[in-house]
Amino acid sequence: MKPVEVVQADGYTAHVAVSGELNLVTGDVVLRKLSSLVDRGYVHLVVDASEVSFCDSSGLGALLRARARASAVAGGLTISKASPQLRRVLEIAGIQKLLS
Repeated sequence: MKPVEVVQADGYTAHVAVSGELNLVTGDVVLRKLSSLVDRGYVHLVVDASEVSFCDSSGLGALLRARARASAVAGGLTISKASPQLRRVLEIAGIQKLLS
């Protein structure tokens, strides 16, 4: 499975699945894909991160940058399902409510 795959895209909303490690390399891939969706008009991003096995600050930064990009055009990014590993990182960073 790729680090990010579009599951469904309708209207202004895209549902994507992110899996594996979310780090410096894959975070950039995820950010590019999410930014591409926003550029194509899918400004509401819903992320299933239930299969994320690891997330460092680069991965977290990618999610936050994608959220900022979508928010700039009256959209947003929501994590619909977070793996226990990602949920812990979001709690430590104090941003779990920002992305839920």
